[in-house]
Amino acid sequence: MTLPHTPCTASPRMDTGFANTNQAATPLSMITKLTLILVVLIGGFFVLDYYILHLNAFVFLAKKLIELMNYMAIWR
Repeated sequence: MTLPHTPCTASPRMDTGFANTNQAATPLSMITKLTLILVVLIGGFFVLDYYILHLNAFVFLAKKLIELMNYMAIWR
């Protein structure tokens, strides 16, 4: 018993892994949009803090990061 022959419609070239390579550039993905929004919001907070709020948020976060690095220092 033989199966009916179906012609292969795939492209003879190797698959590049990119979907729809023949189309024009697509708009930004949702992850990229979310990333840009978060970067702008966090950066905007630090600029607002520096010029208006004077909370020294950057200094506070830097000190906390140093404390975290000292806490996690496994090489000592």
